[in-house]
Amino acid sequence: MNGHELQGVSTKEQLLTSLKSKLPDAILMDVQLGNTDGRDVCLELKSMGAYRNIPVILISASPTKLAGYKKCKADAVLEKPFDLQDLINSIESVLLKNVT
Repeated sequence: MNGHELQGVSTKEQLLTSLKSKLPDAILMDVQLGNTDGRDVCLELKSMGAYRNIPVILISASPTKLAGYKKCKADAVLEKPFDLQDLINSIESVLLKNVT
């Protein structure tokens, strides 16, 4: 997608396993990650030395769930439904911030 490689996971456990094999440039995570709250997973990742600098974009259909995204240290949010260009713009924005 626009020069970005994607990998999908459905659970926190799959995410952590995936991170052990390859660190992504960014993580796009639904607030509802299987039976886990993606905001909690984001906060956990941001507290782990190896993963704290990976930008995280949280997505949700519920604006209220995205409202406190800074508490979980997410880098950006995207409300569903969104169009592909908004997704690309969000990814490129957090990647640019991460470079500087």
